[in-house]
Amino acid sequence: MNTKRCQLAALIAAILMSFSALSCRSSPHEAASQPATAAHSPIIIHQVFFWLKPGLTPAQLALFRQRLETLAEIPSSHGIHIGTPIQPLSPVVDASYSFSICCLFHDQAEYDAYDKHPLHAEFLADCKSLWERVVVYDFVAKTLIKTPPALTSIR
Repeated sequence: MNTKRCQLAALIAAILMSFSALSCRSSPHEAASQPATAAHSPIIIHQVFFWLKPGLTPAQLALFRQRLETLAEIPSSHGIHIGTPIQPLSPVVDASYSFSICCLFHDQAEYDAYDKHPLHAEFLADCKSLWERVVVYDFVAKTLIKTPPALTSIR
């Protein structure tokens, strides 16, 4: 089980490093003018996986998604990505979760402001009863990122 978690964490880290490179660019024009390989300042990545309770109604699922999306309004975050799992291409990929959110912060103060923000508290109050399990991975990322040319035009 620990091997599977380590593999999952490594895969998540690799994916999020690519996301962070995209999120640090303000426009497609700026992205096109930057080299494909660039050093980035450290960022904090807050990755959360939710396993929702079975049998939720469509209204409850819509509420959960909507409340996740309101977290993007918290000003201290510099990028939020919300998604659901894809069909795994490898047996080491854990696609058993229902939703995931990835938030990017420049420093600990921004992360702390997000964590204490009223919208975050409202999300927890409104949605905690909808999940049966949650797993959080927080880490500081500082690396040399090589972004494939095809991804530099993604907004």
